[in-house]
Amino acid sequence: MSQENPSCDPKPLVMNMMETTTRTETKSELRQNLRRLRASIPAHRKEEASTAALKSLLALLQGKRNILSFASFGDEIDLWPLNKILAQEGRLLLPKMEGDHLQPYRVRDVQAGLDTHVFGIQEPRPECCEAVPLDVIDFVLVPGLGFDKQHHRIGYGKGFYDLFLRKLPPHINAGIGFHEQLLSSALPVTNNDHTLAAVYTF
Repeated sequence: MSQENPSCDPKPLVMNMMETTTRTETKSELRQNLRRLRASIPAHRKEEASTAALKSLLALLQGKRNILSFASFGDEIDLWPLNKILAQEGRLLLPKMEGDHLQPYRVRDVQAGLDTHVFGIQEPRPECCEAVPLDVIDFVLVPGLGFDKQHHRIGYGKGFYDLFLRKLPPHINAGIGFHEQLLSSALPVTNNDHTLAAVYTF
């Protein structure tokens, strides 16, 4: 695991950073480039990253009772092995888009408890899963298209996570992705962009 929060893990960083000119790209162009980059990651690297994420994140999340993970889809890093374990332990929360905000639900069965959203994302079924208040969340695993060394994140452009994370304590989240998604240049940010507490790449 490579990460940008040395206090959590003293091991030296081993990063494969994307070379990019983020300062001159628009966010739309940057998102397109990052989508292409992530799609180009070989299958064996994705499998390697998923295995490493499972081992490292289980250790990181030890002792935390309510984990808001994400439902990996498309070319995102595969957290389903982790999610299945957390669900079996009763610790898995997953977000559902409700209007203009994310609502976390407790998911105990990742097969029976989820439906496919219009965007192709698996979301909790309210008739099967329990909505939980924000103050029970112990940690949030945050997806993204790209991250930088200052813990900035660029997502899909809807702003759901930026709005959501502002409602929580600032230290209980981490961006999760591939080594290839950690950029060598600072991301363009605005006042609406939420800075993460840490970034972990695999």
